[in-house]
Amino acid sequence: MNYLPGNIYTPISTMASFIVSQLDSALEDPTGMAVRSLAEAALVLCLISIVVNGLARLLIYYEGRQGMGVA
Repeated sequence: MNYLPGNIYTPISTMASFIVSQLDSALEDPTGMAVRSLAEAALVLCLISIVVNGLARLLIYYEGRQGMGVA
């Protein structure tokens, strides 16, 4: 999983697909640590998505105001 593809057409594995593929075996872990770690990784991905989307909304808001002449 820790590699960059040689070209843009090489299939790669994303973190979301890794979480989904590991979930079945994680449910069989008697300690529950595997499920917790996958949930933590999913939470980090969700927080990154929220931050990036928030920044994009701010960028669109400020660029829209400048386009209207309201600096």
